[in-house]
Amino acid sequence: MARLIVKSPYIKCGGGNSAGSYMRYIATRERVELIQDDRPPTRKQEQLIAKLVKDFPEAKELDEYGDYQDHPTKANASAFISQALEENWSDVQKSDSYMKYIATRPRAERLGSHGLFGDSDGVELDKAMAELENYTGNVWTHIISLKREDAERLG
Repeated sequence: MARLIVKSPYIKCGGGNSAGSYMRYIATRERVELIQDDRPPTRKQEQLIAKLVKDFPEAKELDEYGDYQDHPTKANASAFISQALEENWSDVQKSDSYMKYIATRPRAERLGSHGLFGDSDGVELDKAMAELENYTGNVWTHIISLKREDAERLG
C-alpha cells in the first residue's frame, strides 16, 4: 500500500505579510521530470545541502534526507533540496541564494510561462498576484504527495 503524505501549511496574510511571492514561485517554477541518476551529487548540491541542514536542522528529519544519506546521488540530493526548500518556504523566500537554486536546479524543464489554472481559459498572473497581495486571510498551501518509490511502483 502506498503511503500518502499530506501537509497543510498556511501563509498568514495581512499586517505586512502576503503570499504574492509564493504564488509567483508556484506559478513559474519549472516542471521537473526526475530521471534516474546514480551519479554522485554535484559540489554545489553538497554545499547547498550543508547550508540547508545548518539553517534548518529539522530538515534532517525528512525522508528525503534519509534517502540522500543512504544513497548520495544527484537525484536524491535534488529531491531532498526541493523538499527542504518547500518545508521552509517562509524563510527561504527571503534568501537570494535559495531563490537562485530554485531557478537553476538540475533537470528542470519549463513548460509555458506559468502553471496557474482556473475556471476560465487563462489566468493573468499579475492580476492574481495583486488580488493575493491584498488578501488578509490565511492562504492554505496543501501538499499531497507519495514517496518516490511508491509513485514509481504505481506508475
